[in-house]
Amino acid sequence: MKTSNRVNNIHYSSTVALKHDVERRKARGENIIDLGLGEVKFGQPPEFTKALISVAKKGVNEYTYAGGTEEIRSVIAQANNSLFGGVYKNKIVQPRYDKEEIIHCTSAKLLISAAAYSVAEVNDDVIVLAPFWTPYIDALKFMGINPVIAKTRFENNFTPSQDILERSLTRKSKAILINSPNNPSGRVFTKKELEVVYNFAKKHDLLIISDEVYDTIIFGGHVHRSIASLSKEAAKRTVVIKGLSKGFGMGGLRFGYAMSKNEKIIGAMTRVISNTITAPPSLLQEAAEALFSKSVRHTLKVTKNYEKRANFTMKRFQEMKLLFAHVEGAIYIFPKVSPFFSKGIKNSRDFAARLVEETGIVIHGEPCGYDDHVRIALIQDIPVLKKAWDKLETFLQKYAKA
Repeated sequence: MKTSNRVNNIHYSSTVALKHDVERRKARGENIIDLGLGEVKFGQPPEFTKALISVAKKGVNEYTYAGGTEEIRSVIAQANNSLFGGVYKNKIVQPRYDKEEIIHCTSAKLLISAAAYSVAEVNDDVIVLAPFWTPYIDALKFMGINPVIAKTRFENNFTPSQDILERSLTRKSKAILINSPNNPSGRVFTKKELEVVYNFAKKHDLLIISDEVYDTIIFGGHVHRSIASLSKEAAKRTVVIKGLSKGFGMGGLRFGYAMSKNEKIIGAMTRVISNTITAPPSLLQEAAEALFSKSVRHTLKVTKNYEKRANFTMKRFQEMKLLFAHVEGAIYIFPKVSPFFSKGIKNSRDFAARLVEETGIVIHGEPCGYDDHVRIALIQDIPVLKKAWDKLETFLQKYAKA
């Protein structure tokens, strides 16, 4: 029996594969420093633990509406409309949403696929703004949709331009997928940069799929501005994707949600969900209400720790003469490593493979659209990062081109 070409043409999720590799190395007794998977680890808010136990004792296990219960969608709307209880009053700019404009699903990844599937036929194209989270590509391919990369330039701080976007356009383009705060670069798009993307999408009648899962992890004076906030038209043209994996540090909960002023798109995405997972787990929906209503300050703890790690890392990397975009948000740094392609290292995958073999440092060697950069997740405490950067500095000295 043969497997389908559709499945044969996609890869095992690179992020999941990286986690498995880390687990295998640990099982073999290897002394590794894991900076690969973007998994936020700051414990579980006690309010959620208490709520989960309570809901489990109640025996909540029935089917719910495909897009989530009315209660969870109301709580999500309230949290976002209040900018998470006012905690992010000067850090996030976004529209207000009603519960009817929100759907919940098991993971933001499925919602991204559902949004694309809602406007693209098989063999249609979706533009992906680079640098990008690597699983975007196979998530689109799995739906029979062709990803077309719009590659911004490191030399221009990964700034989207009209020229770059126009070159990525085809007669089959149906949507554009963007991510800010950005995984892997750490960039937070400015209002001007978002206007370039929106004007392009409006000109060519494209849906904007905006992955904003890192919305609360923003540093210094930077502001996360949703592209949907630019105008009423922008809100109507945009699907915003968020979740609890990053800001709340609860990746294993698999809790994503989408928000849009476009009734047709929300309806279409809900039909996709109803015909794939049927509905998200009822137990987790009720328990998650406590996260949005009582545990918002937990996200501040996450953000403050990542900002300290980013600042420490950028200072060390500058001392090492590593080139990178200034980290403005999210949980990664994306250095350019081509100056160290020597002695058999030809690309980012080779670099990552050699690094783990010689130093025990695990990083993400998938290109994210650039085979001369590597993604490093700042998921360890500063003492561990210090040890990692000491090892990295010795490694770079060995492979620096003469």
